Amino acid sequence: MLQIISVSKCYEKSKALDNISINFPEGQTSALLGHNGAGKSTLIRIILLINQFNSGEILFNGKTLNSKDIRKFGYLPEERGLYKNMKVLEQLIYFGQLKGLSKEKAKISAEKWLEKFKLTNSSNKLTSTLSKGMQQKIQFICAVVHDPKVIFLDEPFSGLDPVNNQIFIDVIKSLQIQRKTIILSSHQMNSIEELSDKIILLNNGKKILDGKLDEIKSQFETNL
Repeated sequence: MLQIISVSKCYEKSKALDNISINFPEGQTSALLGHNGAGKSTLIRIILLINQFNSGEILFNGKTLNSKDIRKFGYLPEERGLYKNMKVLEQLIYFGQLKGLSKEKAKISAEKWLEKFKLTNSSNKLTSTLSKGMQQKIQFICAVVHDPKVIFLDEPFSGLDPVNNQIFIDVIKSLQIQRKTIILSSHQMNSIEELSDKIILLNNGKKILDGKLDEIKSQFETNL
């Protein structure tokens, strides 16, 4: 479904990505792992056409990725990008419309997600008045309100307490049941193991590991 073919990204004094090739299978959850600066967020932003790359190719459904395809993607960034002086529901409707929904359909979807996260009573509150955990939930809803086919989650569990962490895991599992293609970047290995079909490990801009989770676990257990 989504193929990264020999993609490189260079800056003046360094290579953020070095000839990266990855296949993200349709309907599966792929974990993108690596230390800070390994290239995870850079790769996600390149796929989303936020950043340009120097060489290589990105295919979606067998064709070169273009801006129209991005409407089928959802993105939860590591850094929150909410409008703090907008009301919650207004904001969700706005993001839904940016992704091609009518105002009516965006409102219906936003209200459904607010109910799922038990945030209906916060729909008319300003984002700035919400706790960090609640803002993270709103940011998540912004990423999925338009029912995307591919969902990028960059550190979705960051700053969450155990209760909210489990809520996010349960919601991601509900998306997996719908056969969404999910690219998940996180440092929380317990959550990664629970949710992921496939593991990709980056180090200093290079891919050093890529395979199904059960196969990788068997490989390293054999080497112990």
